[in-house]
Parts: sequence; C-alpha cells; structure tokens
Amino acid sequence: MPGTGPSHSHPNQIPFPAAGGGDGGNGYRSGGGKGDRSGGSADANTAHNELLVALMVALVMMVLNLLLVHSLGYLPPPWLAVWLSACACWLVSLVLLSPLTAVTSWPVWLAAGGVGLLLTLVTHATSWPVWLAAACVRLLSAITTLPVVLQLKAMQAAVVRRLQAYEAAAQQEAADAKRALGAARAKLAIARGQAPRWDAGDVVTPENCRVGLKVVRGPDWSEWSNADGGEGGAGTIVRKAASPDLVCVQWESQVGEPDSERRYYIVPGRYQLCCAVPYTV
Repeated sequence: MPGTGPSHSHPNQIPFPAAGGGDGGNGYRSGGGKGDRSGGSADANTAHNELLVALMVALVMMVLNLLLVHSLGYLPPPWLAVWLSACACWLVSLVLLSPLTAVTSWPVWLAAGGVGLLLTLVTHATSWPVWLAAACVRLLSAITTLPVVLQLKAMQAAVVRRLQAYEAAAQQEAADAKRALGAARAKLAIARGQAPRWDAGDVVTPENCRVGLKVVRGPDWSEWSNADGGEGGAGTIVRKAASPDLVCVQWESQVGEPDSERRYYIVPGRYQLCCAVPYTV
C-alpha cells in the first residue's frame, strides 16, 4: 500500500524510524541521512582499499626480495622457511607500526618496500640470523612504540598542568602582595596625618631625670586629670625644682599658655612621670 514502505526490502537496505517532516513516512531516513551514510561508507571503503593495496604491495615486495636474494646466492633453499618467517614478522611489524606513524597511504608502503630492497642490496645480509634479528627488532619496536608515546604524552600533560599551577600561584601571590602594599601605604598616610603618640617607658627617677627629657604620665598619675592633654600626650622636663623629688614639665598641649609649667613627683610611691617612647601599633 502507498505510504507503508516497500513490500520487498532489499537485503542491503537498513530501515530507520520515520521522523516528522520525512518523505511520506516511508520508513527510511531521507535527505541528509542518506548523504551521511554514503559519506561514511565511502571513507570506510577507501580505508579498506588502501589497506588491501598495502598488503598486496608488501607481499609483492617480499616475493621480489626473495627472488633477488635467491638469485644472488644469498639464501640457500633449506632456509626458505626461516626467511619466510622473517618476512612474516616484518609484515606484522609494518601492520602494527602503521597506526602509530599514520602510514595509511599505499605509496608510503611502496616506498618502505623499496627501502627494504635497497638495504638488501647494500648490506648483503647472507645469514638467516641477521634476517631473523632484523624482523624481531622491527616487531619489538612496533610493539613498544605505543606505550612510549602514551607515556610521553602523559608526562607532557603533567608538566603543562604543573606550569599552569605555578603560574596561577604566582599570580595569586602577586595580587596578595599588591593588596598588602596598598594597605601599608594607607596606614602610613593615616599615621603621617595624625599627631604623634607616645607610650610610657621607664618611670622617671632622680637618677635618670634630666632637663630636656620627654615624658608622659606615669603609673601614679591621679589628681592631674588631663593636664597633659590626654593620655598619650607628651611633655618635656624644663627644669628641676628646689626639691630633688620634684621636676617642672611643659606639656606640648599647653605651649604658649601662661603658667603652663607643672611640677610632678618622681619618687617611689609617687611616680607621676614616665619616659616617653614612640608609639607602635
């Protein structure tokens, strides 16, 4: 019946489910689907043909090599089986080596066979162990090349990953250092814009007291309130009083004011002053 597909399907036809918008629901993919199948088949046929041609060329080269060596007297008839075994190993090595070196074109196989003939003429290999050893070397090289290539690629990928990690870490460290430098500069600018602050050092005693010594309030400061301009304010000893237990101090916050000098005790139990040391964060 029309629209239900062919009554007798050809053995080579592959049915596909009908899709919306197809050619009348005939059960086969239309348009691009056929083109994709035909293109894939063409590629597969091309690769298959190249492989067949390569095998044929290899067999022809082996026969020519055998005739050449036998005609030159290099290979006695009793060792024919050994020579054929060596040729078979050589053929297997070529087949195994082709995926690794991407040798998929028959001219390359032909060139390889020609090189083999030239090597036969040049080296004059007259002993069957030489042939067998050469075949074994080719076979082993074909078998061991793939793991080596894979290992080298893995090592290369690992090195690339390590370099990328080092680069990312260096960039992160540079960004952190830049932020820290900016913060330090901001703190320095703020510190330069503020009045200097002082911490309390050793207490002032008659032994270490001298004129010009910068001082701050001491541990026994009590009744003088903020006469020094507040905690952290500094003053300077301007002179010693008549009593060795007293000194006169001029505070920076009161410079220029009349009667700004104040007298303070510097004896045990009444350590009202300490040596001023720079304030640190």
